[in-house]
Amino acid sequence: MKKILLIFLWSVLFIFPSYVLARPYAYVTNADDDSVSVIDTATRNVIKTISVGNFPLGVAVSPDRTKVYVGNYNGNSVSIIDVASLTVTKTISFSGDVYGIVFNPTGTKAYVSYGMLPGYVGIINVATDTYESSIVVGNSPAGLAINPLGTKLYVANFNGGDISVIDLNSNSVIKTISSVGNFLHDAVINSAGTRLYVASFDVSSNGSVAVIDIANDVYLTSISMGAGTDTTGLALNPTGSLLYATNILTDEVKVVNTTDNSIIGSVTVGDAPWGISSNHLGTRVYVANQNSNNISVIDALTNTVIDTIAVGTFPYAAGTFVEQQPIVSVSDSNLNFARTLASDESTKNVTISNLGTVNLNINQMSLNSDEFILGNDNCSNKTIIPQGNCTFDVIFRPQTSGSKTANITITSNDPEHVTTVVSLSGTSIYADRFVTRRPKSKQVLIEKNKNLYAKNLTLKFTRYPKKLKKIKYYLEARKYKKYLNSAQSPEIFLKKYIKLKNNFYNYIGKNYKIKFKFKYSQKEFKALKKKNSLAKEKNLILKYYDGSKWKNLKAELSTKNNTLIKYYTKLDNINYYFGIGIK
Repeated sequence: MKKILLIFLWSVLFIFPSYVLARPYAYVTNADDDSVSVIDTATRNVIKTISVGNFPLGVAVSPDRTKVYVGNYNGNSVSIIDVASLTVTKTISFSGDVYGIVFNPTGTKAYVSYGMLPGYVGIINVATDTYESSIVVGNSPAGLAINPLGTKLYVANFNGGDISVIDLNSNSVIKTISSVGNFLHDAVINSAGTRLYVASFDVSSNGSVAVIDIANDVYLTSISMGAGTDTTGLALNPTGSLLYATNILTDEVKVVNTTDNSIIGSVTVGDAPWGISSNHLGTRVYVANQNSNNISVIDALTNTVIDTIAVGTFPYAAGTFVEQQPIVSVSDSNLNFARTLASDESTKNVTISNLGTVNLNINQMSLNSDEFILGNDNCSNKTIIPQGNCTFDVIFRPQTSGSKTANITITSNDPEHVTTVVSLSGTSIYADRFVTRRPKSKQVLIEKNKNLYAKNLTLKFTRYPKKLKKIKYYLEARKYKKYLNSAQSPEIFLKKYIKLKNNFYNYIGKNYKIKFKFKYSQKEFKALKKKNSLAKEKNLILKYYDGSKWKNLKAELSTKNNTLIKYYTKLDNINYYFGIGIK
């Protein structure tokens, strides 16, 4: 048996190499080595080096983390890496120097900046890994960024100092945002889809970050990184509240608070930092240092370098080179419903949020109970953009009394939480249990049934002044809201009522010496029944003369399954109140 197990484990490791079991990865392009270093960010080790085209610069990972596209600048091509095997499966040629690469949010298209005068954006069909068409943009296009809805693409033109805005429905340039900077590099958009940030520097090496309002596609301002900085790479944390900018001349990463565009920190890294990328949690920032041939790992909470990872020669890593993923979050994974009357309902609202950096795809949610119901479902089979959310209602609609439990199963493309379970619990009670407050005037109405002798029935409570120490309960013939079962005629109903009265008399009279009397005795009731005159009677009066032990009586009746409780009458689909307790 042990031998078979060892053979099985060996075969698993042989068929599925160890690098496919650990995630997420970082893919660092080494320009002078014509290679990509694959880093397991959990262990911070290079697990494989993959040969690609000539002088690779740009890199992007597909949203589903199955493919990596590498832009080979001098090779005028894009190398496609299969993540499962970490091998190059195809190379797509272009007619110019390839720089930036970005995927649309759904992962169906990839966009490649290439060429100089003029520059182009090439479109790749990701399903088939084939070139489709190109769009003419500005001079020497570099950084690319797509809004969260996937409707617009922004192209930072290095030599033009402007930004081309492309409508992805028509694949045409609809606007050019001018005078953004001198030499433009990386471009990133926040998760809210409101701001575009573009790295730039001028001939005097004064680095800055241009801020664009993408609702109106207009330039707003620039954030100065200081003299002699040369800002190149940009990365945002998942919420878009922090911006990280590499400055190759000062060997540092500036940290910007995007609320007021102020610089709140600076982290010294390796020599000539260029590419930069945050992980999907926003807890780590990875920086590619060209001249020191390594990756600096920054703890985003403390803004300190916690590790350095050696890679190939002249690591460039332009773009988002760390795998991104969605993060499913549920506002409440344990819903508890308060005591709910049978045939009544109670509702709670649940929010599903995507705390990650790529689209979260929610499949059809399932529920394993008929007494809990999904309502206003805005989440099943929906896509939630990064930092977005959706809502649905959970309705507790019990049909019988007792404790109820159920589960809602939510499946998604979150690789760490493919299945999320929301636990439901609730208690159903019948309305005829106890009245815990001093009764006031109240009516309970139930619609008549066509087979009933009596046209209607109503329960009415009247409280007499406290000084009289009296309480009167009236049961009158009025209208009901819900139909009685045809088998439960008024005669049967009132028989049970009288039987209840008799048992109540025996119990209360014996133990508490509280006097009472009915307007009709059982004998009188039978006589009325024979005359078919029940429908004419309006009142059955039960009088309780208050003694000194009402509180004790209430306490005992609320804790014991005594005779009185036993004879409470529950008719089909009726919650029938009969008050007995007094505070």
